[in-house]
Amino acid sequence: MNEILAVGSVALDTIENSKGKFKDIPGGSLSYFVSSAALYVKVIPLGIVGDDFPPFSEAWGGGRKIDGSNFSIARGRTFRWWGKYDEDLDFRQTLYTDLGVFENFKPLLTSSAKKAPYVFLGNISPELQLEVISQTNKTSFKALDTMNYWIDGFRDALMEAVSKVDLLIINDQELVHLTGKQSEISALMDLFDIGLKYVVLKRGKHGALVFSKENFKNCGIYEHAQVVDTTGAGDCFAGGLMGYLASTTIRCEIDTPVGWKNMKSSLKRGAAAASFAIEGFGLSSLIKAKKKDIEARTREIKK
Repeated sequence: MNEILAVGSVALDTIENSKGKFKDIPGGSLSYFVSSAALYVKVIPLGIVGDDFPPFSEAWGGGRKIDGSNFSIARGRTFRWWGKYDEDLDFRQTLYTDLGVFENFKPLLTSSAKKAPYVFLGNISPELQLEVISQTNKTSFKALDTMNYWIDGFRDALMEAVSKVDLLIINDQELVHLTGKQSEISALMDLFDIGLKYVVLKRGKHGALVFSKENFKNCGIYEHAQVVDTTGAGDCFAGGLMGYLASTTIRCEIDTPVGWKNMKSSLKRGAAAASFAIEGFGLSSLIKAKKKDIEARTREIKK
């Protein structure tokens, strides 16, 4: 069975917006990714929390396929983040960050995790992403997510990591920031020239696009979602995309390319997973979703 090794941050978030405020609820890039991807395939989360973090089934949802053999629980406080959103939820301000036990996180993989055919590198330090890449199978399909903070301060390490993966997940502003190119096509060509096979461009409420060197495909959103909290929507999008991709693509010891057809279909699953994430604070809505619910919403997503 295909598996996804996923690395990222796990946090206890305080989220504040016009609809309310919730304190110390499970969050972080890895939490959102796992909660959606593990509806489709087994996910091996690689991360660390303190002894104040709730059990997987409570935090990430029951019925998920999760292998916790590479996940660490240390004495101390889990990473904390506090974000406050503006009225329309399009912008947020970080009010507080405390890395807790995540500050000393060192990703060390078991021998079985190193062989995972799919690898997701969540929105964390490029140095940590590179450490994970160095320990994994060279033929695994690798996807990477990032943000402007890492582009600003760690661009060289980030570009090295990007050059070693197959898929980059990014938004349009970050694409310009990363490449320095105002033309979307020129920016994409620069990324394909360093070895990327696919780029997924997140466009928020305007959907997403996936590009290869020869093709592109756009995808809309699930239009009936009631927006409560947009935290983690991009990570859930990546989880739905990678989870479905891993469940439908056959990979073996001899590298099997991920096909364009499966990549296009995966885009809609990402959008459907994100639609559940935004309907509640933190993971509260997504953890109630089943695979059949993701598939049902997928059928309603248009271009």
